[in-house]
Amino acid sequence: MKKSSYILGIISICIILTATIFKALHFPGASILFTLGIGFITLVFLPITYMRLLKSTDDKALKWVYHAAFISFFIDFVGMLFKIMHWPGASKLMIIGVPLPFVLFLPVYIYYHNKRKLKTD
Repeated sequence: MKKSSYILGIISICIILTATIFKALHFPGASILFTLGIGFITLVFLPITYMRLLKSTDDKALKWVYHAAFISFFIDFVGMLFKIMHWPGASKLMIIGVPLPFVLFLPVYIYYHNKRKLKTD
């Protein structure tokens, strides 16, 4: 399962990079490749990796870090797709998605890091 999720992530990134080249050179099919690549990342790779990470730990604080990271990345990637494709609602998703890692993920990560640091000292 771990190896297949890595392979799926690499394939998704390769599709996105190919779509970027297609978009820059104005080749046909760039939109389909972007939708496919970012769709794979948001709808397949992130949930599989998220579930695998949740099952691998019993630490509740670390699970909160995983929740915050998943929500942040999911909204960021969907907002990125909407913005690249010029779909309606892209501005709202970007307004929510860009500060979300700083507002949600960073405080949770700092709390987890400080809690873990106190335990080891």
